[in-house]
Amino acid sequence: MANVVTILETTARVGDMVKITYAYKDADGKEKVPDL
Repeated sequence: MANVVTILETTARVGDMVKITYAYKDADGKEKVPDL
Protein backbone atom coordinates (compact mmCIF):
# COMPACT_ATOMS: atom_id res chain seq x y z
CA MET A 1 0.00 0.00 0.00
CA ALA A 2 2.77 2.42 0.90
CA ASN A 3 4.35 2.00 -2.52
CA VAL A 4 1.06 2.74 -4.28
CA VAL A 5 0.56 5.91 -2.24
CA THR A 6 4.11 7.04 -3.01
CA ILE A 7 3.58 6.47 -6.74
CA LEU A 8 0.33 8.45 -6.67
CA GLU A 9 1.96 11.32 -4.78
CA THR A 10 4.91 11.38 -7.19
CA THR A 11 2.56 11.34 -10.19
CA ALA A 12 0.60 14.25 -8.71
CA ARG A 13 3.79 16.27 -8.19
CA VAL A 14 5.02 15.59 -11.71
CA GLY A 15 1.60 16.57 -13.05
CA ASP A 16 1.80 19.88 -11.19
CA MET A 17 5.29 20.50 -12.58
CA VAL A 18 4.07 19.81 -16.12
CA LYS A 19 1.13 22.18 -15.66
CA ILE A 20 3.44 24.91 -14.33
CA THR A 21 5.90 24.43 -17.20
CA TYR A 22 3.07 24.39 -19.75
CA ALA A 23 1.55 27.58 -18.32
CA TYR A 24 4.95 29.29 -18.27
CA LYS A 25 5.67 28.41 -21.89
CA ASP A 26 2.17 29.48 -22.90
CA ALA A 27 2.68 32.88 -21.26
CA ASP A 28 6.23 33.23 -22.58
CA GLY A 29 5.55 32.28 -26.20
CA LYS A 30 2.49 30.43 -27.39
CA GLU A 31 4.19 29.25 -30.59
CA LYS A 32 6.65 27.27 -28.47
CA VAL A 33 4.04 25.45 -26.38
CA PRO A 34 4.31 21.68 -26.93
CA ASP A 35 1.15 19.95 -28.06
CA LEU A 36 0.21 17.78 -25.08
